[in-house]
Amino acid sequence: MLARTVSPDVVRDGTDGNAPPRCVTDEGSRKAIARWSDLWQSVEDYRLTGVKVRLNGDTATIDAQSRARGVEPSSIRLNARLEDNVWRLTKVVSAPCDS
Repeated sequence: MLARTVSPDVVRDGTDGNAPPRCVTDEGSRKAIARWSDLWQSVEDYRLTGVKVRLNGDTATIDAQSRARGVEPSSIRLNARLEDNVWRLTKVVSAPCDS
C-alpha cells in the first residue's frame, strides 16, 4: 500500500534507526520505502496525532506529531502532490531532522 502512496521521486529526511538517531536523506521511492519498512518493524503502536492539513491546489502539507511506544513524540511534516488523481507523498521530514 505504501508504494501506491509515494511519488517515485519522494525525499525522506528522518532517522537512520540507530541510537542516538542521526538525520539521513533517502531519495526515490525504493530507498525511502526500504528505510520505512526497516524502521516500522521495530516500532510498536506508531500513529500520528494533532494532524493539520493545508491544501493549495494540487499540493498539500501535513503537519503532525509522530508517536510510538517507547519513542518520544516528535514533529513530522509530509508534503503531497496530486498525481493522476491520487495523492502521493513527495517529501517527508521527521526527527531528528528539521522540518
